[in-house]
Amino acid sequence: MAGTNTFQQNYPLKKIHLPEGLGRIPSCFANDCWDLQEVNIPSTVKSIDRAAFEQCKSLKKINLPNGLETIEREAFYHCDSLEQIIFPATLNFLGQECCSYMPGLKRIYCMSSEPPVCKESTLNPGNSPFGKYNSDFYLRTPNDIPIYVPVGTAEKYRNAWGWDYFTNFIETDDFPTSIHNVTTEHYDSKNCVYDLMGRKVINPQKGQVYIKNGKKTLFAY
Repeated sequence: MAGTNTFQQNYPLKKIHLPEGLGRIPSCFANDCWDLQEVNIPSTVKSIDRAAFEQCKSLKKINLPNGLETIEREAFYHCDSLEQIIFPATLNFLGQECCSYMPGLKRIYCMSSEPPVCKESTLNPGNSPFGKYNSDFYLRTPNDIPIYVPVGTAEKYRNAWGWDYFTNFIETDDFPTSIHNVTTEHYDSKNCVYDLMGRKVINPQKGQVYIKNGKKTLFAY
């Protein structure tokens, strides 16, 4: 089981592979891993805890699984190289400064029909001259990048505290994780099954989409 501070300040570390079955990424799990470039978040993870990947300055992409519900404070703070975030439809909470200081961020996709609740930042008190920019995103994260949200929800996001930091909301029904041409099968243990990242799956879960024989497959037991 992964624990607090497991890879903390492991400066040469470049890649982390985490197993399925992990329920959460613990606090300070890989913070200050300055050269970390790649990490998988298993589909079973529901929470990414405080400062889990804080100051992972070389991390350019993070894949957040469907089923993730909370990202706690400072989880991705100071991820300078991160270029894109895709928040799953299941996400409902963003902690203080969890996505602050991302100067390289180019776009955000948020698939939730209700804007995930943003916790007020402690770095910038509410009575400061920054006003509404006192959000999870404000510190050096560009506020004019495109924020892609489900069709019919842009106005909700514009008026949601924290999300109102951004100025460019775009409604879409075509998210990067959208899945097309899916077949339905029962699981056959004789054939290898892989997740959508190409990792072998030992115990496929009912209702999840995997790759089998080169095709995306929805498993139904």
